[in-house]
Amino acid sequence: MAKQFRYMPVLRWKLNDRTGLLNVSATGGRGVAPLIQLWPKQYSGPRATKPKKGHTPLTAAEFFAKQVSDAWGVEPVYLDASQLVDGSAHPLIDIAKAASVGGLNIIPVVELTSPVNYQVAAKKMAAASGSGIGLRISLPEMTAASAWVPKWPYPASDTDLIVDLGGSVANVAALGVSVANAFASLHSGSSWRTVTLIGCSIPTTLSGFSLGRTMLPRHEFILWRTLTTHGLPYRLDFGDYGSIAPGPPIEIEALVPINAKYSLPEKFAVFRGVKIKGPGAMPMSQQLRSYAKQIVALKPRHALKHCWADGQIDAMHADPSFSVGNPGVWVGLNLNRHIEITRHTLP
Repeated sequence: MAKQFRYMPVLRWKLNDRTGLLNVSATGGRGVAPLIQLWPKQYSGPRATKPKKGHTPLTAAEFFAKQVSDAWGVEPVYLDASQLVDGSAHPLIDIAKAASVGGLNIIPVVELTSPVNYQVAAKKMAAASGSGIGLRISLPEMTAASAWVPKWPYPASDTDLIVDLGGSVANVAALGVSVANAFASLHSGSSWRTVTLIGCSIPTTLSGFSLGRTMLPRHEFILWRTLTTHGLPYRLDFGDYGSIAPGPPIEIEALVPINAKYSLPEKFAVFRGVKIKGPGAMPMSQQLRSYAKQIVALKPRHALKHCWADGQIDAMHADPSFSVGNPGVWVGLNLNRHIEITRHTLP
């Protein structure tokens, strides 16, 4: 059955993100269009190995295109590569060529303030592919759209508008009806090819959380659902940052508390643990298996039979010999679960 609304999860494109995306089911991937936020560290090409005779190593662009193909095939995916900087010619030019060779459907995403060389590269990519372009704007930019839309160099009918609230969702939601009025009066509202609201309500760090489980509202989903009840003159699609705060990828450091997250339709279950060494420490595997057991016991849990992550967590709970992985593995598990449960919940 076709879904009424499209879902746009924002991905940081680390290994565990790609693993979570790779394992999204056919059901969970229907009507999903990921937005890859590409950072320099995730655009470095394959790891250096001794070259084989007669074999030419993949370039960074070719390697990225292969990653997209392996994880998502040729289904549409959005790409914001504005953080990449490399002289006068932006790396997006090479990405566009590699995507074309691979038959990929990568739609470039720009901001109004993106670097000029990135804007130029995105324009070339959009023109060559004919797939249009994404425009990522803030709420203040949305309310001032009447000032910049006449200067926007693409037809609205070829532009996917992405209103990104970042981590300020709860504050925006607190504004009440004025937010609904702002979306209802969006300049050229029904002319845009699509309009998507994305945001995040997960904090950057869990250091202030109590040990054990905490339930957090998914304010971005609640706000989106509220806005859709206001009779907007266009379809408002939904997007989010999964259960990770916006910003550059952060490496999981050694000797930090073992934490995990699990997404529910309107809440996040956040598990705050302890370190694996020092006073009050506990083995990592013991903590992660405890989280699996607590997740299975959630009522209601909204487990999905077609969800890869749910199957993995069920196995951790039922089989003491089944590997519980590590915190990085759990990032991939929750991304997979998050996409599946969000797609399942959206109309």
